[in-house]
Amino acid sequence: VYAAVFQPLRVSRHQFKKVLNCMKTIRQLKYQEVYAQEKVTKVDSLSLVLSGKLVVSQNGRALHIVFPHQFLDSPEWFGVSTDEYFQ
Repeated sequence: VYAAVFQPLRVSRHQFKKVLNCMKTIRQLKYQEVYAQEKVTKVDSLSLVLSGKLVVSQNGRALHIVFPHQFLDSPEWFGVSTDEYFQ
């Protein structure tokens, strides 16, 4: 993960270790398991897809795919306070 995502952004290993120390959990999702629901799930975490892929959909329609080494909810996480919900 460091070499693929953070090193190209010139993040030092020391800075990367600080990021890892903030990690709360590694969450494994099953096939077709819902990660977040609009207006239900709070925006209180930042997630990085380590393996597999997730389909982002709205009203049953696929919008885009999130691949390994991509942040799953970064636009929402960086732009809101922790008491808000996914939109």
